[in-house]
Amino acid sequence: MMHKIILILSSVFLLVACEKNTYVYFQFKNVSDSPIVVNGHDLVHNWAIQDTILVGEEKNIAMWSKFGKDLTYFSPVDFFGDDLLVVNAQGDTLKKDYKDFNNWQPTIDEDRAVATHNYLFEIQEADFN
Repeated sequence: MMHKIILILSSVFLLVACEKNTYVYFQFKNVSDSPIVVNGHDLVHNWAIQDTILVGEEKNIAMWSKFGKDLTYFSPVDFFGDDLLVVNAQGDTLKKDYKDFNNWQPTIDEDRAVATHNYLFEIQEADFN
């Protein structure tokens, strides 16, 4: 009986130890002519997003991780909803739609222990009203 318990516990441990992790990063890159301010809500963590991104800077706006490998794409709407607001130093509002996944540059890196999703949203001067 004791050998069965040890065998079962060992099997569970091996299965858990072989499981990969998934990390997801949503990054904004400011290639416009002035600093930008990003305001909104991180729906996954239920906290406010209030960040300034300087000219030429790339910044993580939201990140999330989970136990288990996942290679499917994650939607920006699931993280930010409909209320993300991006404005430049002149007070102009971003017209480029962050909810449209085609406006993101996705990269998924998979190695033996980790799957990392990087989603880059590049903001240029022409993207503002």
